[in-house]
Amino acid sequence: MNIYKKIFFFFLCVSISVEIFPQLNIGIKGGLNVSSIDEYHTPDGNLHNLDSRVSFHAGLLFQYMFNNSFGLESGLYYSMLGGKEEKDADNIRYTTTANPSYLQLPLLAIYKFEIQDGFYLYPSGGVYFGYGLGGKIRTKSSFAGTTKEDFFHHNIRRFDVGVSIGVNAEYQNFILSLGLDQGLLRMNKKMDFYEKNGYNQNFKISLGYILEY
Repeated sequence: MNIYKKIFFFFLCVSISVEIFPQLNIGIKGGLNVSSIDEYHTPDGNLHNLDSRVSFHAGLLFQYMFNNSFGLESGLYYSMLGGKEEKDADNIRYTTTANPSYLQLPLLAIYKFEIQDGFYLYPSGGVYFGYGLGGKIRTKSSFAGTTKEDFFHHNIRRFDVGVSIGVNAEYQNFILSLGLDQGLLRMNKKMDFYEKNGYNQNFKISLGYILEY
């Protein structure tokens, strides 16, 4: 095979590979979290029902498009979760706030519907994996002041896994997303009663930008 045939064969292989292999889109994404935890137990056994708390998430976005419509979406995000509880007992006001931080990796299937030129709507759904990096749980009272302790104590799992669903709008390189994450792994390692379980829950609003399209 002479040099011209080798060059032709090389460019033929490259052109075929571009058609066969998926297109990789890389971007950044971040936004607001509104998170909660059903039930959380401190090391001394106190139970807290942690309702909605506003925080944030930010990280890298990856899309693997197999064609113009179907693809996979993943990423790596720093996400602040947790919750907040306010209650009164014996004429004393207690406010408890938990702010655990996680490193999260979603794996979602997406299917894009082109509404008009350059504008797409698409659902997303799949699973996410998370690992707790740190955080505190603080209790403030009008009587005893403020106490705090590590969120991830001996009875709290750092690893988390759950389902994730969302709806997305994409225009040119910008993506607006609404999503819901529901943890499936019980946060408390050991419980005396089955109904006393804590799971991460998070509603999120995100804005993304594709850097390479």
